[in-house]
Amino acid sequence: TIPLKYLSPALPWMIIFFFVFTVLSFYFLLKKKKRKLSGFINSYLILTTVKLLFFLMIIIIYSLINKEDAVNFIIGFFILYLIFTSFETIQILKVQRRIK
Repeated sequence: TIPLKYLSPALPWMIIFFFVFTVLSFYFLLKKKKRKLSGFINSYLILTTVKLLFFLMIIIIYSLINKEDAVNFIIGFFILYLIFTSFETIQILKVQRRIK
């Protein structure tokens, strides 16, 4: 329902990128969850910080290379970030409840 002029051509690649990145980070957090709760919390905070910095770097680099698509890319990236981060958080909370 969104006109094509508002969609970034990189959108399919962003979906794949977020899927792979979310699966890998979720797997990493699950491995930390089995050890200690304090280690899990530290790992979660560090991973979140590293992800934000990495994502910011990707946004800046892409925006500098493709200036005409920068706004559409940033908006699409932000929406996908919110969706995948919400999904990851909900799944981590479900796992945490099952372990207790």
